[in-house]
Amino acid sequence: MSFLSTIRLLTALLALSYSVAFAQEAWQTLHPDRHLLAMASPREPLKTMAAGVIGIYTTVAASMVIAFGLIPRSRFGASALFWCFILMALSLLNRWALILAIPYASRLVQLTALAWQFSVALPPLIVALLIRQPIVRHALQPQVDGQRDV
Repeated sequence: MSFLSTIRLLTALLALSYSVAFAQEAWQTLHPDRHLLAMASPREPLKTMAAGVIGIYTTVAASMVIAFGLIPRSRFGASALFWCFILMALSLLNRWALILAIPYASRLVQLTALAWQFSVALPPLIVALLIRQPIVRHALQPQVDGQRDV
């Protein structure tokens, strides 16, 4: 299996798993119930949550397009996929504002919730760092004669 196939497989796995895992949260964030809106405090960062959900699904779609369309044809494909995974990880960290806005939670509860958010955002960061390695970046670059080294 070549590096290109491995990167495509990792991208597809991450994109599909995050899009399925956050489907219910995305629906509840973008279409909240009326009674929840009435009870929501003004400190609740609904706009930050909505921006994070939109960011997750935008980067999922962009990573699939880049991995299957841009990488084999462009020399900037690996760099674009790297930045796409970085933005995906930042979008997955969208609940930090909600966690810190809970007034009755102790610092231990907030730190535990933040640690969980970082563990959820870790796989895209690992794949981004994998893509940034020189040997992988070189293998993903289009060659002059159309052949790949690896």
